[in-house]
Formats: sequence, C-alpha cells, structure tokens
Amino acid sequence: MYQGYRIKINGAIIDNMMIKRGTYYAMPTTHVIDSYYDAAGNLHEEFHPKKKMEIGFTIREHSMEEHVAIMSVFTGRNVAVEYWNDTTGIYDVGVFRVEDFKTPHKHAASRIRYGEVEFVLKEN
Repeated sequence: MYQGYRIKINGAIIDNMMIKRGTYYAMPTTHVIDSYYDAAGNLHEEFHPKKKMEIGFTIREHSMEEHVAIMSVFTGRNVAVEYWNDTTGIYDVGVFRVEDFKTPHKHAASRIRYGEVEFVLKEN
C-alpha cells in the first residue's frame, strides 16, 4: 500500500515536494547477454533473466539547507533504496549505484541557491 512517499535512500525519505513534478520514474531495464543475426537477417537477443530497475528523478531548485539534507543521504556510490514500483503496486528494495550527477549553482550571493539536480540510480 502506498504510504505517501516514492523513494527512501539509506532510510531517509526524499520528500515528494523536493522532486520536480513529472520527473520520477522507476522502470525495469533489460540486460542483453548475447545478440546475433541469423542467415535471414533476423536479430536474436538473449536477455539476463532478472530485470534490474533504474530509478530517476530531478530535485527542484533548492536552498543550501535543502541541498545539505539531500546530499546527506548519498553516503557513497552504492545506496540502499526503497522505492514505489508502479508495475507491481508495492514498495520494493534494492542496492543501487548512484550515477554521476552535477549540482549547479543558480545564484551565489550571500547564500548559494542550487539549480535542479538530476539523479539516476541503477540496481546492482
């Protein structure tokens, strides 16, 4: 049952209000083990039997304080994730690799204001 959040990273809920509208997704990906063309030119692909998940979302423009809170959940390249799976309608868990991301400065006067930050997490 949906409990009001879409994603927890290392036990910390990422507030839905921080996620830019329309950017969150959690989708299965396929991993091709082998592919070849037969004599008739038809492509044949062999897939890994377990589909792994990819999760993506964009954090909206935010303050320094919000930035520190968000960054504190990313303790390394691999993070424990609990996420809402739209395919199954339940929360699933896994260990995900955090892809490289940029933290652009929108303004930097007396305080830094950060622009949008796009995160992509890939299941290990």
